[in-house]
Amino acid sequence: MVDQSLVSYIKQNIRDGFPQNEIQTALVSAGWETADINEAFIQAGLMPQSKAAPVNLPPELAGEGLTYSPTEHTSFLARHGRLLIVIVVMIILLPVLAYGGFWAYQRYAVKSENLPTQVGIPTEVGTPPPAAPQIDAQAVIRDEQRLKDIESLQTALETYFTAKKTYPKLLDELMAEKILTSVPTDPKSGVQYLYSPFGQTSTDYSLSFILESDIGTLKKGLNEVSPGKPLKPEIIKSQEEAVRGATTKPISASLQITDLSQSPFYAGEEVTVSINSSVALDQVFLLVNHMKLTDEHFPFNIRFSAPRNPGEYPVQIFGFTNDGETFIQATKLTVKP
Repeated sequence: MVDQSLVSYIKQNIRDGFPQNEIQTALVSAGWETADINEAFIQAGLMPQSKAAPVNLPPELAGEGLTYSPTEHTSFLARHGRLLIVIVVMIILLPVLAYGGFWAYQRYAVKSENLPTQVGIPTEVGTPPPAAPQIDAQAVIRDEQRLKDIESLQTALETYFTAKKTYPKLLDELMAEKILTSVPTDPKSGVQYLYSPFGQTSTDYSLSFILESDIGTLKKGLNEVSPGKPLKPEIIKSQEEAVRGATTKPISASLQITDLSQSPFYAGEEVTVSINSSVALDQVFLLVNHMKLTDEHFPFNIRFSAPRNPGEYPVQIFGFTNDGETFIQATKLTVKP
């Protein structure tokens, strides 16, 4: 019967990382019988070594009550060499992979993102002109009705304010005061426009509406008016007609822009157009082959990527003042083959 303390000793030293031959040598040197040692290794789940190198133990460690641990440990490199190799390889490869990913992103993703989403085909001899974006006629009609509704509400609100020295808490109060016979509603959803008065005695408000398309200087989506920012539908309509070419206006000397015709551009190259004016502009538009870009902040600079296809592209610039004046300039963009 093998001493279980011997089995436990072997298991413990194996867990601590000591080689089997050193454990076996230590036990032999301590006076344990080879047969007992071999049987203990088998019970510990290990095959006994055939030979063991002699080790001289201090006398006080000899005997059956052995709690000896070999003093010579295997080296750190021997025990963890494979892990160290993996770590070194990862340290070398990670920067390479990161740089490769960054290069690929810059090369393909960023270049694609910077290109305009609507790029037409240049007009050349024998090439039909590019088709203009499709316009939802019913959406345009609804947007025009929204502008009329907002103008009507703002007029009614000012009438109420003149009489009460405050704006109403609800739009329905305009009917109670017989200013309106009914409160206009959105032509598509059928609900009232979003009205928000400010303060207990309301001297300010916001009136919001959603457009289904761009119209004049107003953009598709949520728009807002207030007493200090009233809506002027006739001006908006005039601006929209100028942009669409429904009305013809002469080139204005009051508007100075970058002359893009001075040098050609490569496909995808960044193009910058600077706009200066002798009059105060509220907003500028740039049209290039049915793509519309805007800038609402002075100094006006519009940047975009040159179209991918070679050819000549007409570029139109529209400058709008807060009073509704429209100024037009034009240049030409050439893309190298």
